[in-house]
Amino acid sequence: MNKNENLSMMEGSFLIFAIFRKSRNYIIKQKDIKIEHRGLWIMRNSASKICESSVKGDRTVDKTFVNFTNHSSDCWEEKQKEEALKYGKITDIAFPAVNPEGDESYIEKLTETCMEKIMSLHPGAVLCQGEFCLSYRIVRRLCEKGIPVLSACSMRIVKEEGRKKEVTFEFRRFRRYEAEL
Repeated sequence: MNKNENLSMMEGSFLIFAIFRKSRNYIIKQKDIKIEHRGLWIMRNSASKICESSVKGDRTVDKTFVNFTNHSSDCWEEKQKEEALKYGKITDIAFPAVNPEGDESYIEKLTETCMEKIMSLHPGAVLCQGEFCLSYRIVRRLCEKGIPVLSACSMRIVKEEGRKKEVTFEFRRFRRYEAEL
């Protein structure tokens, strides 16, 4: 097989091109534009959207958007779901209850357990929101692995009627954590 045969195949009316880099396989759906840069085939569509997947053995594993919070994606607004789907299929992992009596070694063990669950899903991105010490460690580890870690940014809307207060949140965007490594 030559380079072009290895890098492309037909899927409906789209060509799928793969770029191999550090055991990751970047798949870009494109109709007709291809660019070679430094020996790699790079494709760009009108939205400049890259779908990332991992190669595991002989099979390709689709990336997931991991919702690592206590807020099920079933309850999200449509806009938040659409934004998350840009990173992959949405999968919920409930953020664990963290014992306030636990010391740093307890948090470290919990971090290891959570990281195993998250990494088993081949994350394209992770929404991480929960107890601060555990969140910090998870964010740090994921950033070290080059995985985008996000926080949901919402508008807080408060309606007060007498002694009753109703608070709602409207999703606006995801904001990426930047880690100094």
